[in-house]
Amino acid sequence: MLISSDKLIVPSEEKVFECVIRWVKHELGSRECVLPQLMEHVRLPLISNNYILNKVIEESLIKDCIECKEYIREALHFHRLKPEELIPQNIRFKPRQADKVILAVDGMDTKFSNGTEFFEPKMSRWHNGPEMITSRKNPGLAVVNDNLVFAVGGSTDHFEPLRSVDVLDLSSESPCWKPSVDMIVKRNILGVGVINNHVYAVGGHNYSDSALDSAEVFDYNTQEWHMISSMSTRRSDPGIGVLDNLLYAVN
Repeated sequence: MLISSDKLIVPSEEKVFECVIRWVKHELGSRECVLPQLMEHVRLPLISNNYILNKVIEESLIKDCIECKEYIREALHFHRLKPEELIPQNIRFKPRQADKVILAVDGMDTKFSNGTEFFEPKMSRWHNGPEMITSRKNPGLAVVNDNLVFAVGGSTDHFEPLRSVDVLDLSSESPCWKPSVDMIVKRNILGVGVINNHVYAVGGHNYSDSALDSAEVFDYNTQEWHMISSMSTRRSDPGIGVLDNLLYAVN
């Protein structure tokens, strides 16, 4: 069944619900009996509380379906859960693979951390993510092919600049950080940008010199770093922007 797939690409779970209702109504006499089986795979907890109350509950087909009302109660109960309460484990609470998340990497509380967290907007919750291989402060972050996250450079807990790079494949069933190819130059508080699946590492600091004007690029296809032309200005912690295949370093 298509709507049961984690890989279904939809702009929102509301669209899945609306498609189910339209499909059933198209041949109501023969299809209404399968509505409960279809609604089992609609991830109602990922739909806003307001939409459930104003659209789902008010749908005439849902009002006449006892099993469907159980799914509604389940979704509304989820929206009342406190942040520290556990989320039930079934398919309706699982975001589809295409859903976007916010990933937070690096940090320092009482000590350096290699932990990560991710925020699921659909669920409106933060979760602990996979730990990085290296505890690193101030890495540059880049996303390639929509699902590969690169943590580039940064520094150790002894403020030693790093060349190392870790990569996280979010499309994997069990995402974990793996080592990637080291940069040519050690860089802390660097800028990172992506153009056509090429990762650019720009400026930064290596503490043996002033801020760096050098830059290098990682070709994901060949898995190699190459030096490119230096900037006209040495920059530490630059802001990086990409527009029309042009890389801008600002600070």
